[in-house]
Amino acid sequence: MRAVRIISLKKIYRSGQMYTQALNNVSLVIEAGEFVAIVGASGCGKTTLLNMIGGLDRPSEGEIYINEILINDLDEEELCVFRRKNIGFVFQNYNLLPVLNVYENIVLPQKLEGCKFDTKYIEEIVDFLGIRDKLFQMPSTLSGGQQQRVAIARAFCMKPAIILADEPTGNLDSRMSRKVIELMQKMSEIYKQTTVLVTHSKEIARIARRIIRMGDGEVRTSI
Repeated sequence: MRAVRIISLKKIYRSGQMYTQALNNVSLVIEAGEFVAIVGASGCGKTTLLNMIGGLDRPSEGEIYINEILINDLDEEELCVFRRKNIGFVFQNYNLLPVLNVYENIVLPQKLEGCKFDTKYIEEIVDFLGIRDKLFQMPSTLSGGQQQRVAIARAFCMKPAIILADEPTGNLDSRMSRKVIELMQKMSEIYKQTTVLVTHSKEIARIARRIIRMGDGEVRTSI
């Protein structure tokens, strides 16, 4: 089954009279269950592509299918609901809410969706990530690696079909970076999720099952 299918995707940003083409005719398929790394130089379009897949930005042209649903056709409210139910995000800067403790940050997507908390599943995730003893601490008391694990737990809490991670190890040292990515890979295998990871690190990219190389807004190679 195809988790992501992109057809002739273009994205053009306008600033005054200046136009920048961030994506140029990108077509791509990512199968369900794949662990994929997108790599390339800064400004090559990889984060723009990730944002398009996640419905955080709209394309100028082209089609984006997530689990064979054309998300271009969804209005903003429908897209917001679709994201919460189907896509988990892991960002470089964690994006934890400082006024909520670890547990509250993890279950926030479920609370926003009005879902009944799956306590057993949440306990399973926090045990796997080794943060059970941190649940009632505030984010400011945690190390960078611990905060990223909380962000990963939050991304998984809605049991999304797809995990999108944008430079999730950018603020971590090399040892912790590898550990975090290996945890994400294992979780992806256990929970049968598709993971798309943007990274500058060649070492981190090598952990992925497939590497997509981008340049000048285009997919150059996919191996």
